[in-house]
Amino acid sequence: MSDSSKGSGAIQTHVVYDKVSGKVLGQFQRYDVAQDQYCQCDSEEVLRLFRDDETVLKKVTDGVVDNLAVFSTTLPVDTDIGRMLFSPNRQTLVSKPRLQIRADRDVLEGDGEDSVTLFINVVDDQGRMLRGAKGGIQVTTTRGKLSAKGGQVKIDQGQGQVVLTSVRETVNKVWVRASTPNNVFLADSLLLHFV
Repeated sequence: MSDSSKGSGAIQTHVVYDKVSGKVLGQFQRYDVAQDQYCQCDSEEVLRLFRDDETVLKKVTDGVVDNLAVFSTTLPVDTDIGRMLFSPNRQTLVSKPRLQIRADRDVLEGDGEDSVTLFINVVDDQGRMLRGAKGGIQVTTTRGKLSAKGGQVKIDQGQGQVVLTSVRETVNKVWVRASTPNNVFLADSLLLHFV
């Protein structure tokens, strides 16, 4: 038996996704215990399994079962499909866009007045800005004050920004995190210091 059939390497995987959004909703592999290997299974069978799962139907666009589809591929065993989308144009799985948070400096005076502008971009897996990206994101910080009420920052044309003002104290590690509530974009964090 090959290594891939024993669970290391790559195995046949059926990825269930939403045809409208490209969101990956689940995956399926069949393992034959008697043969001690992964084995083939039918895409239609996989689709039937997921169509009958109410938790999956709650996640699919408009709750419409016809928006479910199956893509069969060979993936490395350790692939995190939660970080991927199905691209109908490329007919393959691609990495989800991610947030990239940056500042022109990482040290602020701990005087309660010094501030820095945080630039947040939506980028692809190659680090290229996705100018068509838009929507709201959540920015949080372990210390300091953000200029956006509730940390709600608007992304337009793939970018957004918010100002962080220091607090009146020395803080060795100040973490700033940018995320989306529904994981449309992968989150990012930035480490700053108040001295």
